[in-house]
Amino acid sequence: MMNKKIFLYILLLSLYLPLFIQCENGDKTTDCFPKSTINYQVNLDLPAYQNLAGINGWAYVPGGPLSGTNGLIIVRTGTYEFKTYDRNAPHICPTANSVLEVKDDIYIYCPEDKAKWILTSGQPLEVAGISPKTYPTHLIGNTLYISY
Repeated sequence: MMNKKIFLYILLLSLYLPLFIQCENGDKTTDCFPKSTINYQVNLDLPAYQNLAGINGWAYVPGGPLSGTNGLIIVRTGTYEFKTYDRNAPHICPTANSVLEVKDDIYIYCPEDKAKWILTSGQPLEVAGISPKTYPTHLIGNTLYISY
């Protein structure tokens, strides 16, 4: 009788525990985060990327076969330093309303649940406890290479 109760308790716990724990994969994103190959080059001389000429400037890269399912956000954080974020929210499964946006040139914003992150560092401000996914970014001449 006691073994049956213990078994039932363990069964119920195993069924409901995932509802209370946010699952993350090794990249510190939700398990449903889209897996994409990132291999993109940005020519900083192009007019579409002129905003990246100044520190704290940012630009969107549209989604595509080598730039993620919803694209990227590139931010110039120093003279030769850039950060590149995936536009998929790292803490929730993708929806049509969860594509990350830049607001007021200061923070990254998720319209789905109003999560916010500091644009230049990715540090969480509200709602989400994890930073947006970033990709290695290297500047060679006037070309920015983003790959993962």
